[in-house]
Amino acid sequence: METEKSRVSEFGEITSSEDTAARNESFRNYLWREYAKRKARNQRYSLRSFARSINLDQSLLSKILNGKRSISDEVVRKLADTLQLEEFNDYVEGIHFKKSYSAIYSECLDEDIALLANWHPFAILEYLQLPNADQSIETVSKRLNLEQEDVVLAMHKLIHLGRIEDDGRGVFRVVRAANRCVHPRFSSRARRRLQSSYLEKAKEALEKIPLQKRENMSLTIAIDQTAVEEVKRKIEKFNEELREFLNSFETKNEVYQMTFAFFPLTGDGK
Repeated sequence: METEKSRVSEFGEITSSEDTAARNESFRNYLWREYAKRKARNQRYSLRSFARSINLDQSLLSKILNGKRSISDEVVRKLADTLQLEEFNDYVEGIHFKKSYSAIYSECLDEDIALLANWHPFAILEYLQLPNADQSIETVSKRLNLEQEDVVLAMHKLIHLGRIEDDGRGVFRVVRAANRCVHPRFSSRARRRLQSSYLEKAKEALEKIPLQKRENMSLTIAIDQTAVEEVKRKIEKFNEELREFLNSFETKNEVYQMTFAFFPLTGDGK
């Protein structure tokens, strides 16, 4: 039997005193997912552009996404109309989510891992593990050369996915580290996008980072195709050994990234 403070599943009707908070969190999650999807298509897409597209003040949108501002029924109705989400209007009226939205939201949940398919959420996870590191949004954005809004969104996603916890005073604790992309739900597209973002950072480092702080090597070689799987195993083994070696140091003060690429230059001639 449900008490006044109990609630049903995320897609069901909520008729307790928690319904406003639950609605806020659900709608907030949808908004940052929508923004992240748009930004994934265009890296220059800004929070200002998103706010303009949904006819909302940028400052208000930033506070909503950061959980610093409650979302009124009026704002939900306005944004639901703009984004053509009739189901959220129904939600405000206290009825069940329609099956059509359940399917959409399920897709968003499936995209949780895919939305991390960029270098900076993983870099933030590692940065937060540096002893005595300044965890302010401003400092994190400067250290990782990111826009502050991207840091806020990444933090929100990492909290939502249970990777980090916020103690309410601006101090974050890493719950589940992830310095290797090994989650079985990563789609091939997500893996490609993540690797592509790492390769872009490698190109950037080639031009901007002095040689004494980086290493770049390459090898072009004729091989027997049957050796490919063994090469992959050797790379994986080296990757693991290097990870263990670097983790053995008590002092950590920088975040690095290492990417391996092994691929054929020859085709089948067609």
